[in-house]
Amino acid sequence: MGDVKVFTGFDFPCMYVGWRFKKKYGCHWTVFLWDPPGLSHRDGFSPLRWVIDAVFRFFVRRCDKLILNIHPGLLDEIGYKPQDGQLELRMQDAFEGGDFNCDKDDVAVEWDFGVLSNWSKAKGSDLVERALSSLPGRRCLWIGESHDKRQNGQIDFAGHLPQEEAFAMLRKCRVLVVPYLSTRALKWNYPLKLFEYLSIGRPILASDNPGNVAVAKRYEGRIALFKSGDADDMASKALDLLGSKS
Repeated sequence: MGDVKVFTGFDFPCMYVGWRFKKKYGCHWTVFLWDPPGLSHRDGFSPLRWVIDAVFRFFVRRCDKLILNIHPGLLDEIGYKPQDGQLELRMQDAFEGGDFNCDKDDVAVEWDFGVLSNWSKAKGSDLVERALSSLPGRRCLWIGESHDKRQNGQIDFAGHLPQEEAFAMLRKCRVLVVPYLSTRALKWNYPLKLFEYLSIGRPILASDNPGNVAVAKRYEGRIALFKSGDADDMASKALDLLGSKS
């Protein structure tokens, strides 16, 4: 069975199965690590984090290929250095070569800011509210799940929409925002929203999480960054972008 290939996620039961198959049958074993929320519970208790990281290192050291679709800084945090030729990076490669350099001004603007995300603290809901409070008269469109939202006169909640309809509404916003906080579940990912926003063609404002910084470097001049969790910095950078669009 040496020519058989085994593909697993990074959850420990699957990694255990992959390791056992490789050990018993000599299979080629690949681990995909594309989203860090499954490791977010590392934050709660320091001894638990040590155990989780140790188990992760034990398994991943034994796989043949480790494929990341997130920022490799997570591996540094876990304390794992990939072996030569083991690591393969895929940063939303489905979006490579997209038309990300045109500013589409073909529709009438209705909102200053647009957000495509679920409404939660980790996704920056409170942050956006605080930033808007210092920007009187500015309006924001929020598309996504918003069942626990508070009443806010500056934010229009659109709820879930089909992608085509959501993108059409976001084109009516001057600046598109990724306000995600630097939590375990969000710090190291490359938000799909950045690539969706780039395809829409509006200026983008994003928190300076490592994944966002890496994408901003790839598309220089398209993405402005603010200090994650800092509403004042977010408001200041938002005004800069609005000024550049006036």
